[in-house]
Amino acid sequence: MWHVLVFCIMLMLGPAKAQADSWEDCNQATDKDLVIRACTEVITKGVETGSRLALAYDHRCSAYREASFDEKDLREKALADCDKAIELDPNLVTPYSNRCSVYAGKGNDRAIADWDTAIELNSKFARAYAFRCGVNDIKNAYDQALSNCDKAIELDPDLALGYGARCSVYVDKGNFDRAIADCDKAIELDPKSMFSRFAYFNRARAYDLKGDTDSAVASYTKAIELAPKYADAYDGRCWDRAINAHAQQEQLQLAVLAFLVRYAHIAIPVVSHYTFETLLVAFLLLLAGNPFKGF
Repeated sequence: MWHVLVFCIMLMLGPAKAQADSWEDCNQATDKDLVIRACTEVITKGVETGSRLALAYDHRCSAYREASFDEKDLREKALADCDKAIELDPNLVTPYSNRCSVYAGKGNDRAIADWDTAIELNSKFARAYAFRCGVNDIKNAYDQALSNCDKAIELDPDLALGYGARCSVYVDKGNFDRAIADCDKAIELDPKSMFSRFAYFNRARAYDLKGDTDSAVASYTKAIELAPKYADAYDGRCWDRAINAHAQQEQLQLAVLAFLVRYAHIAIPVVSHYTFETLLVAFLLLLAGNPFKGF
């Protein structure tokens, strides 16, 4: 009799435990694929209502938003979930924040309106200021952008997103050293998150504009390691490698010409008459038997 009773209790508790496990997974933010699966289970089971259901939609929206940086077709799913979360609980701050990020990625002016709403609901929401900084940066409103980034860092000095966003603004304003310092701080605070790719990318942009292509390539490579589908980082690294290869070729040309003029006693007008390929062959032949080959 007791065995039957225990078995019945286990049957009754089983679905509740499964729902609790799904909610726990839905409520964490480290694995976006797990969040999407777990939140979908919470939503489709129809157990949660009101603000709890709104949070499930919001968490799934956030996961779709993060995934949409690599898969653009997920943006509409993210928007739909954020809209539903706001419909269920208009006073919940984070759906406005997440929806704004998606709008910003689509270049939609509604991004600013959502950040304004998020800040009205919670004036201490540092991430909202950081994201609004990023949107203003995209719109070339650099002074407004800096003001928002500074506010985000004031509210949360350990917010990597705030430093990363301000780094981008400084790059666009031409203050490359301050940009690199802010990106370094963002990477120090959060070296592995989705947003770290942007810190590495913007640091690479700053190095590029300073003329330090080697450091730029290293930063682009770190961005690619974090986000293997980051097309802009591949473009930047490819361009810098081409610049470096061209610079190395020019250096080699100068070295060959200098050697031929100095050690083979070939006059500069004569040297300039031949193609680089011909001069390179002459250089290699001379070097094979030249007493100055150690130089």
